Amino acid sequence: MERSVELRRVGLSLPVVIASTAPVKETAQAVVQAKIAELEREVASRQAAITFLRHTAECRHRYLDDCPDCAAFAREP
Repeated sequence: MERSVELRRVGLSLPVVIASTAPVKETAQAVVQAKIAELEREVASRQAAITFLRHTAECRHRYLDDCPDCAAFAREP
């Protein structure tokens, strides 16, 4: 039971928690690995946002379109 609580605390939904406790170890590991990959993508996205915001806070250009770095970030999907 405690493992389920810990898994919920790190952001796994109830269906994912249930899947991560599957009797087949490889199935459970695949579910957890997928969540790790998702969290790593979120971290990378937030780090890119922080980098962009730090740059804009110190950017010498008045408008984002005037700065090649800001403009490039704004065009990224």
